[in-house]
Amino acid sequence: HATPSRGACTRGPDSHATSPGTKKGVRTPPRQGLGSPLVAADSSPRRPPVDQTLVDFAVSIAREAGELTLEWFEAPGLDVARKTDGSPVTAADREAERLLRDRIAVAHPDDSVIGVEGADRSGLSGRTWLLDPIDGTESFILGGPVYATLVELVDEHGPAVGLGIGRGHVWTPVPH
Repeated sequence: HATPSRGACTRGPDSHATSPGTKKGVRTPPRQGLGSPLVAADSSPRRPPVDQTLVDFAVSIAREAGELTLEWFEAPGLDVARKTDGSPVTAADREAERLLRDRIAVAHPDDSVIGVEGADRSGLSGRTWLLDPIDGTESFILGGPVYATLVELVDEHGPAVGLGIGRGHVWTPVPH
């Protein structure tokens, strides 16, 4: 059972992240930059423990992709295209997802990958990575700070790791 770090989040019964010393369901405001992780403990009795190295890997690649998106954040002349569904996509979206996919392919070549910007990749391991390199692309394009890189890992027991890294926080459930 992992112990939450200083300033850690816990999962309340209403499924909103809460921080010690705050009201249930109230989120702490984000800090600037890509700061220390806020960790949410998953105490579900139904799922077996998740290997901590998978959590660490997910945090690492999400943080790296998040740092990459900052290279384009508020950049003049950011090229914005429209996908077939009308939603926007930028070079930052594509490059961050490419980085995530490349890191997963090297570390976990038998895992499946589903991302919002690229083609699905089937694997044989029974695990699937779900990627959204910039959740909140409209905000990102407009220079708003409300966007995050999302990474989730699903295995045969259901969601195993899920996290979002924004400008200042990493939110992640920790295996028990």
